[in-house]
Amino acid sequence: MTILILGIPYAGAVSAFVAVTALVPIFGAWIGGEAFGILGMLFSVPVCAVLFSLYLEYMKNAHSF
Repeated sequence: MTILILGIPYAGAVSAFVAVTALVPIFGAWIGGEAFGILGMLFSVPVCAVLFSLYLEYMKNAHSF
């Protein structure tokens, strides 16, 4: 829901891909979120790629506590 609020393009596709790749242990979330999500958005809207990167880092750190 947060990526919809941020106005990130292809929010549904990015969310579905991240959810599937997050099932892969250790590297899945990194591959899905950072590699695919950020690179995909970098070509369309670079500001959204930066926002998405910050959001992912926040979520990773928030769940570790």
